[in-house]
Amino acid sequence: MNHEVGQQDHADIFQNLNVGLLEHLHTREVERVQLQQAILDSGDNRNVSRNPNREVRHENYYYWVWVLGYIPLPGLRYGQIWRDYRPRSFGFALYRVLTTISFVLIKVARFTAFIMWARVYLQTLIRNFFFFSNILTFSENFLFDAISFVLRNSPEVIERKKQIVLNNADLFYSIDEDNDSLFSVVIPTVIYNWFARSISTTQRYENGMVLEIDTDNLVFKFAEVLKNYYPSLADESHSWTLSMITIGIYIAYALLGELLCINILTLYMVNWSKWLQSYSGIFFGLKSVLWTSFLSELS
Repeated sequence: MNHEVGQQDHADIFQNLNVGLLEHLHTREVERVQLQQAILDSGDNRNVSRNPNREVRHENYYYWVWVLGYIPLPGLRYGQIWRDYRPRSFGFALYRVLTTISFVLIKVARFTAFIMWARVYLQTLIRNFFFFSNILTFSENFLFDAISFVLRNSPEVIERKKQIVLNNADLFYSIDEDNDSLFSVVIPTVIYNWFARSISTTQRYENGMVLEIDTDNLVFKFAEVLKNYYPSLADESHSWTLSMITIGIYIAYALLGELLCINILTLYMVNWSKWLQSYSGIFFGLKSVLWTSFLSELS
């Protein structure tokens, strides 16, 4: 019986033998640092060096007040919260706050500059990438023509485009300055205004400015051909069917033409580089002859 009790008393000696020595020392060091930090934060660091294994226990930061013995109301122990979380140095705390605010402002400024630069860069990149598509579709921007065709039967979008033109192409003109609902109002409004500004229109002045969808482009010509071959698509009930088929053919034509032109340009550049490489020996030989003649004349 005593033998079994002795084995139970000393069973924990072999508990961590399978743990590496360095790992065990690292764990103990982490526990010691955490303990010291907890004691420092609580404002009681008198016995850290004397008794580092002392367990630190914080009191609860709240308590319950029972009104009439039935209604519980929470209360806070402000003194305990202040003792546990007060800054050890107000100057250092103020420095940390100012430093954090400065870093946040710098990050916001950098992020804003990056967004503005990325917007200009992406617009230029997309415009250059679809250069051949714009040429093949005889358009300044074939994507805007596609948007115009999809929104051709939306007079409210044309009216919104008119208001944007009258407000110097400002996408935020219709947003209330006192409205704080960013995601529910501002972003959908800006997206809607962007689509309205993107449509291709012609304007004339008749008792004021009048905007109309510009139908003199390739996507509308495709739609006319489809309606001539399939008269049922001319019905208003099949408007979305006509739009989807026309846009699919138009985008496929533009993108396939873009890829074909890029392949032709790449092939031309490769052949041109090979031609230059074949004459590189002649150019380098001529350079060495001229250089040798120049040095012989100087000598």
